[in-house]
Amino acid sequence: MAELTIQQAFEIASRQYQSGQAQDAESLYRQILGYQPDHTPTMQMLAQLAHQRGQAGEAEELLRRAIAVNSQDADAHNNLGMVLTTQGRFDDAVNSYGRALILRPMFPEAYNNLGNTLRAAGQLAQAIRAYQKALSFRPDYGDARDNLNDAQNEQDHRQQQQAAVKVEPEPTIEVPDEMLVGGGATTSKDERLAEPVVAESIEPPPPVEEPERPVEVTKAIEEEIPSEPPAAHAIDVSELQPEPLEIREAEEVETVKPELEPEPIPVEADLSEDEVIASHVPDEPVETPVEHAPSEAEPEPALDSVELSPEPAIEVEAPAAVVTHEDEAELPPVLEEAEPVQPEVEFVPHSADEFKKRGRSRWRQGRYDEAAADFHAALDVDPADTEARTDLGLIALAQGDFRQGWPAYEAKLAESWPISALPQPGWEGSELANHRILLRAEQSITDAVQFIRYAPLVGKRGGRVIVRCRPELRHLLVDQPGILLLVSTTDPMPKFYTHCPIASLPRVMGTTPEEIPADVPYLLADGKLVDKWYARVSAEPEGLKVGVALRAGQRSAPSGEDSGSPASALGSIGRVSGVRFYALQPPGEQGDPALPSGVDATDWTSSLSDLAQTAALISCLDLVITSDNVVAHLAGALGRPTWLLLPFVADWRWMIGRNDSPWYPTMRLFRQPETGNWESPAQELIAELRRKVQEQ
Repeated sequence: MAELTIQQAFEIASRQYQSGQAQDAESLYRQILGYQPDHTPTMQMLAQLAHQRGQAGEAEELLRRAIAVNSQDADAHNNLGMVLTTQGRFDDAVNSYGRALILRPMFPEAYNNLGNTLRAAGQLAQAIRAYQKALSFRPDYGDARDNLNDAQNEQDHRQQQQAAVKVEPEPTIEVPDEMLVGGGATTSKDERLAEPVVAESIEPPPPVEEPERPVEVTKAIEEEIPSEPPAAHAIDVSELQPEPLEIREAEEVETVKPELEPEPIPVEADLSEDEVIASHVPDEPVETPVEHAPSEAEPEPALDSVELSPEPAIEVEAPAAVVTHEDEAELPPVLEEAEPVQPEVEFVPHSADEFKKRGRSRWRQGRYDEAAADFHAALDVDPADTEARTDLGLIALAQGDFRQGWPAYEAKLAESWPISALPQPGWEGSELANHRILLRAEQSITDAVQFIRYAPLVGKRGGRVIVRCRPELRHLLVDQPGILLLVSTTDPMPKFYTHCPIASLPRVMGTTPEEIPADVPYLLADGKLVDKWYARVSAEPEGLKVGVALRAGQRSAPSGEDSGSPASALGSIGRVSGVRFYALQPPGEQGDPALPSGVDATDWTSSLSDLAQTAALISCLDLVITSDNVVAHLAGALGRPTWLLLPFVADWRWMIGRNDSPWYPTMRLFRQPETGNWESPAQELIAELRRKVQEQ
């Protein structure tokens, strides 16, 4: 085995990660951390992987460990702010951004992320000023420019909606003056790092002797940024961007600044169907900078899988001096007084890309007709623009125009879920005359569960149906009606005459909203497993038996951005009397909640070894409450009463403005009234649960 240092092993793991081998990379990162527990680059990369899996608790723990080792790492504080934002801990997130900006005052990515957090908290005016601050340091920062325009569009739309309504002012998140206003505090960096950056979000902190203290964002930024927001276009947010290469002081460990932007997930992963309609806007390529190790490093320990040799000495330049407020007289003008960058007063699209960008911004705001008009305009400019045609089709599906929407959905599936070509002809709905047809359910689990309902209908057209699925679906689907043979992707390919992707069946069969095959249950749980679970559930105390799965949130259209779990908004559900709760998911590896805090639930998740077990347990319950795609489709297919919590702009299959689903007659939908607001649908759901208990 070749001899490798810790650094060489880390570089191999990083190359594996960048080439899409996330599982192999994580395994090697964990080996490295086992040999050198204070290796902060490895902690940050593992945090990135955890963040991409939606395991915010694990990501937070790893970043805090990295900060404990090297508290001067501005990128770690910035990345922690993003992780805290995904948990809805906005004050804590602003605190982390503040520390990042103390360590690196000219940090446009931190300002951009601060804007994202303020926007998620509903504070659009403050978010706009944070984006402008980012642009003042980096005028060509495309993401900040797009986020600024997105926030301004959203603010304009909200102001129009609320013009005739008196709205109480929202409490603001407080940040230090220097985060959004030019000029500096008189305290030193060390003094400011010693105290929390964020005060209580409602009440301002008591005055102190220093001339600068945390104040409300609106007061802090009005002096610098004009209050009248110009209109523009938009794009989605939520990224953690690495900074350029830095050489730290000799005692600091080597650090890679990881990007916490969601990566494309391998096909083998359990993806939600919303990820199939992720944004077309390409991310800017980002190189992963690596800070070089000290020049006189001790030899590194070896890993189990490799023999490690001492690292050679690396000559580095002396680090640049840290700028403090004592040096303010010599600060460059951009730090003393950053002039806000004003976008165009009026944005008028001309190119197809500009129309698409504005259309997606309007789509995220729920302005479907205006978004569709932009996509039509993009096609007028460039009739061959497949992205605009696909986006237009997905909006058509959400609006119930299936005839126009199905071809676009299939095109998007082919782009996001490429499957190998087969020599046999594809099926387009003709009579099959007792020929074998292969239905390919190799893509997402949710598509397989939703569209397996079509297997008996294919049989009625003369087909002998073979289903090829992912291995984790085998036990669930093996005895379903209408299937002659079930094989998994690990089995040899069977003989067949023709084939069709299972997600293409609605198009091939000409499905309309009025003709959806919605007889439920069309999926049957294993009878022996149901008997086993029924015995366990029946032995529990009396009460309405409610399964809960809230660990994962639905993804918002069109960007595929994680809308976050509504678990925290459902905290009072545990006080509803007459209910017995059952966990349908275990917590994440680092405690990411699958249940609201304080809910006393029966937890048999250690026995839920596959989807067949979960289906059997769900079959024994009175109700399922979930925000998770797989659980929602599974419960709906089983015909169980299901309450699904949805983001403001949801995936096309939940359509627009409905509280029911034509796909699942026993399902009720609880929707956010605006982006980020889980409180309203949560309270509506809790009130409905109380009524249901009273009706028992």
